[in-house]
Amino acid sequence: MPDRWRLYRWWGHDGDSRNFDEPDEVVELAGATEELITMGGLTLSRSTQSVGWRWSEHFEDLVGGELCQARHMGYALSGILGVKLEDGTVCEIGPGELYDIPPGHDGYTVGDEPFVSIEWSGMRTWVGRSVGSRVGEVELAGEDVRGVTVHEAARIMAAAGADQVFASEAVRVLCRGGDLTFEDAGEHELKGVPGTWQLFRAETT
Repeated sequence: MPDRWRLYRWWGHDGDSRNFDEPDEVVELAGATEELITMGGLTLSRSTQSVGWRWSEHFEDLVGGELCQARHMGYALSGILGVKLEDGTVCEIGPGELYDIPPGHDGYTVGDEPFVSIEWSGMRTWVGRSVGSRVGEVELAGEDVRGVTVHEAARIMAAAGADQVFASEAVRVLCRGGDLTFEDAGEHELKGVPGTWQLFRAETT
């Protein structure tokens, strides 16, 4: 038995093993792809920014604000990410490097190779709507929230019928063990969001 399983059981856990080739959810938006897996209460993302991607060009209109206001922590797998901070500082992050990028920055791929990383901060903040539920990154603006996730949650809300609560795959996974059950609501095209989304109808037990 591998040592990692012994360690899990020594602490009284069953242990688990996952692969990003089978994520809980895949989000493709404006030149970026997020493959999301939740384990042990922590959500990880394999993030891919395509060649030529830049936050200020591809995400600014969707998220709002002049700079990304999320703190990103992760590990670079391949490619190079350029980062320009609010104070004008510029740095590049390459394969094998851990990074902690503070709020207030612009990010962009460098060269002719996509930037791929594993992130454990910057991609997950709860967002809820009365009939549409989505998990992802948001930006706080006073007492309001905005961002790509808010837009997606609104589109999920619009897909639900009267007296229905729809949720994304990630929300369904995160609610395991609770008082909610989820029925498959089929695939939906969400206005302004690329691709099709598998949605689930939430019901109380």
